[in-house]
Amino acid sequence: MTDIDRSPAAPGAALAVVAALVGGGGLAAAGRPLGALLGLLGAALIWVGVRRGSRRAVGGGAVSLFAGVLVAGLADASSAALLVGTAAAVLA
Repeated sequence: MTDIDRSPAAPGAALAVVAALVGGGGLAAAGRPLGALLGLLGAALIWVGVRRGSRRAVGGGAVSLFAGVLVAGLADASSAALLVGTAAAVLA
């Protein structure tokens, strides 16, 4: 019997990384440093998690990306940046 392959499919993994980069970039463009830092950290964690097949890293990256959206919202970032960041966090 063969083992189950739990690695993400290539198109889904690429989509998750692109969404995370868009979300992190959107938060960076909003001009809120802490939100941008959390967003870009989340994008990096998602990329590392996809490359290594680590669900824990992908989950941590998604949480960090979403936390970046929350922090940027509390710092009065633009609605467009928050919408892009939230949609990217959900998609990633």
